[in-house]
Amino acid sequence: MKLFDPKDVHKKFVGTPDYLAPETINGSGQDDMVDWWSLGVIMFEFLYGYPPFHALTPDLVFQNILNRRIDWPTVTEEIDLDISDAAKTMMESLMVLSPGTRLGSQNGAMDVKSQKFFEAVIWDRISEEEALFVPTPDHPEDTDYFDARGATNHVFEDESDTQLSSDGSPIVNDKGKTDAQAFCNATIHPATCQRPQTSQPTAE
Repeated sequence: MKLFDPKDVHKKFVGTPDYLAPETINGSGQDDMVDWWSLGVIMFEFLYGYPPFHALTPDLVFQNILNRRIDWPTVTEEIDLDISDAAKTMMESLMVLSPGTRLGSQNGAMDVKSQKFFEAVIWDRISEEEALFVPTPDHPEDTDYFDARGATNHVFEDESDTQLSSDGSPIVNDKGKTDAQAFCNATIHPATCQRPQTSQPTAE
């Protein structure tokens, strides 16, 4: 099934496939409700380490989104991750196919901020809270907190040569990970650490 025709100017959209709302994909019109859908997807990826609708190709990702096939972790993985019921409820409510019943459709941000997941947050004072981590760059253009782009690209080009040192042991960076592990569970390079592509459909 062809979901997107680049020559059809009436249905063009821009964005990373994994985060697109269903109404964006099927061209039925979109408003700020697409942002609440994307928030659910991003929240899922933050908590579980991979996008909920991931697949090998964009077309398969689109089909997973349109059919709401969410790749929830197994029971064993859930226990290890210890994700709260409040978090799951919020993600379920954000990733609803119908924009009219999606979390945020009635009162916008107030619907989201009132979720149990955020019950410990004092929204009026959130800008006064100190960040858990505050970088201290040496100058405005200091990029020491980011991995070198060239080194990362080299890993992608030939992982077998860059992951192992001369004695056969993995090359570990200063963060305690191999270069390839830096993108484990990331859609930028799914082959590095790929989950099974099968998942059980979840009802809306």
